[in-house]
Amino acid sequence: MSANLFGNPSRQMTMIGVTGTKGKTTTTHMIKSVLEAAGRKVGMIGTNGIYYMGCHKETANTTPESYELQKTFREFLDAGCDTALMEVSSQGLMMDRVAGVHYDVGVFTNLSPDHIGPGEHKTFEEYRSWKGQLFKRCDVGVVNIDDENTEALLEGHTCKLVTYGRDEKADYRETGYELLRTHDFLGVKFHVTGKDEMDVKVNMPGEFSVYNALAALAVGKVLGLPDQAIHDGLGKCVVKGRVELVEYHIPQGSLLDGMALKNVAASLQVKVLVCAVRRGEEVVIPDGNYVLGAGDCISVTAKPQELENFFRALGVFRDHARNVMVVGAGRITRFLAEQLSQMKMRVRVVDRDEQRCVDLSEAVPTALVIHGDATDVHLLAEEGLDDSDAFVALTGLDELNIMLAMYARCHNIECSVAKVNRNSFTELINTTAIVESTVSTSVVTVSRILQYVRAMENSTGGGVIALHRMVENQVEALEFHITAGSPLIGVPFKDMATRPNVLVGCITRPNGEVIIPSGGDSLQPGDSAIVITTLTGLRDP
Repeated sequence: MSANLFGNPSRQMTMIGVTGTKGKTTTTHMIKSVLEAAGRKVGMIGTNGIYYMGCHKETANTTPESYELQKTFREFLDAGCDTALMEVSSQGLMMDRVAGVHYDVGVFTNLSPDHIGPGEHKTFEEYRSWKGQLFKRCDVGVVNIDDENTEALLEGHTCKLVTYGRDEKADYRETGYELLRTHDFLGVKFHVTGKDEMDVKVNMPGEFSVYNALAALAVGKVLGLPDQAIHDGLGKCVVKGRVELVEYHIPQGSLLDGMALKNVAASLQVKVLVCAVRRGEEVVIPDGNYVLGAGDCISVTAKPQELENFFRALGVFRDHARNVMVVGAGRITRFLAEQLSQMKMRVRVVDRDEQRCVDLSEAVPTALVIHGDATDVHLLAEEGLDDSDAFVALTGLDELNIMLAMYARCHNIECSVAKVNRNSFTELINTTAIVESTVSTSVVTVSRILQYVRAMENSTGGGVIALHRMVENQVEALEFHITAGSPLIGVPFKDMATRPNVLVGCITRPNGEVIIPSGGDSLQPGDSAIVITTLTGLRDP
């Protein structure tokens, strides 16, 4: 009925559905990146919300109710999308949320016991059976051949099968992967053999990233996408997390100046957690009585929408920029230009390297790429510096980036951003306000922290390990898995006797729910908890 109401929009787009217990969100983002590298216009629905043509909306369920789903498909089509990509949950299949939708490609990642209990599935077998329904309503099934449940899940399937994994019989097989870790890259590379030969590099670490990338690669092959698009899409894919961790320098006159942390939520009407504060040379893990001050550098964790509300309440976010000038045509610029172009912004990039200009122009045809020297003030004027709403300096030289951003600021461009690598320069910017640098460029999502720790677990075989070092390596974030029988289970955080300088920054429930904890929250069996601490070497909360 809903499909008919909106004119059956799914029949006019390429439809891709991804199901499984883990990896759906990352796999859909990888597929989206591959499709867009091939020139497709993609609408995506999943755990992190709805994305299409530069727009983002929140969604209550991984797979929305039928009316909302068909309405969203209509919006995709009207916006110019030619492909719809979505996570398909077992609940979505069982409750007929995807009724009337036929998929060109269905994807299976993996299966383990989940969503079993009152109001969900009675048994694991029932859960598996509903997952398998996707492969009775798609043309081609791309499935993980290594998962022990694949054969049972595919019972009665009506689609053609394409397999991926490590098994010798896999159509697309990984023959060994290597963890890559440099000063500006954390990920894996591996070789694919079988129906095709390809070297793949993924900007996400861990064995699970290999499987997710193989699934995306196989989907690209099924759809006949060029190898270069598959390679490029996987290489530049970034998955936005359900929770983000950012640094913010409190300026003079801020609402936060003089505010105790326990009053932040009520005063700003947001739910965020300040998990670390750097004041001068001192770094502390604050409690609710800690009073913030101008000049403090705070690390804030929150869900993306809450984080946006937080910065809006502080007056950090202004009207959207429409014209952006970027200096430097490197890898970061390519990603930034793509994102800004999708948001309908006019992007101009200046770089003195002709080949980089050619490469960027081919990769992001919507951006205007200028071959020239950005230190030539006449060139900047001719190319519209004074008409720009924002200026971003992304060259490989910290000094040049700062100088250019200062020059832009002198031309009344309030949003001027300089990429810097040296902490001493960061401190200079923050204390002198010579460049607008309110939000640090060293932003990391909690999901990426989790990817790092799991990758390191795979390589070391260890249990709990440092996930990420923050605040000039003075703070560690760690992941703890809460097992049945732990004395911490059920104890509200306000009543929990914790060590000084230790704070629980985020909890992920077994069903995937993410919680930014307050005093009334507590840990439950199966939770994963992100712990923030200045105690290097902490292994037991």
